[in-house]
Amino acid sequence: MQEAMTRLGSKMPYEQAVEEVWLNQHTCVEESTLRGTTNRHGKAAEAIAKVEAEQLAREAPPATATPQQLLVSADGALIRMTNGEWREVKTVVVGEFESQWNEQESEVQVKTRDISYFSRSYQIREFEQYALPELHRRGLDNASVVATVNDGSEWIQSFADYHFPRAVRILDFRHALDYVSAAGKAVLGEGTEAFRQWFADMAHQLKHKPPQRTIADICLLQSKATTDEQVTAIDAARRYLQKRHKMIDYPHFQAKGLPIGSGSVESSHKVVVHS
Repeated sequence: MQEAMTRLGSKMPYEQAVEEVWLNQHTCVEESTLRGTTNRHGKAAEAIAKVEAEQLAREAPPATATPQQLLVSADGALIRMTNGEWREVKTVVVGEFESQWNEQESEVQVKTRDISYFSRSYQIREFEQYALPELHRRGLDNASVVATVNDGSEWIQSFADYHFPRAVRILDFRHALDYVSAAGKAVLGEGTEAFRQWFADMAHQLKHKPPQRTIADICLLQSKATTDEQVTAIDAARRYLQKRHKMIDYPHFQAKGLPIGSGSVESSHKVVVHS
């Protein structure tokens, strides 16, 4: 009964879990009892997981999984606690990727499969430490190629430094486009035909041409800027992309069959964290 209460309580709102216990177990339990049982067993499971992670770090046994190509992406999502506090839940997603021919689109696309997740509301150092078992289980050290596609958050780069410093680091394509878009909107005006045409050209260029061309075209917007706010927006986009120019070489990444999007970790906010 306690196992059933805990499994239901960890997967749905407690009020719904109480109803499911009644329908399936023919037992009436208070919502507070189900909540307490779920939380108690959750704390025990977390303690066991921490002990296992610490033991793994000490003994460093070889991983048994031997994947060819691994994608590792991380991101954070804010959730509202019952006391009104907002807290960030960090998630790392691990999956194997491969190139596949899409007949409908008439192009080669990179697909990720066998996705697994590790999510915690830890601070970064604690999150780095206790994510180790999942990365070890997936055979991170045995992978021939490791690619990490993320946004530009500093804690994510720190996570990569800690676990897979030699991985190919890629800035999520849509995230890079957001900075290109911000510069264009500031000068050309959001919703204008001039911006739509400029942005369409920039998106195609960023995806298929060396990144220096897009950065140079952003700099050219300065000749059209008439306010300090416009100059600031252009400079912010230029500096952000210039600092990460090795991470936005999308033609090179695509030629190597590497993913350029972090949709797998972004979707985890809904399918894992918010659920």
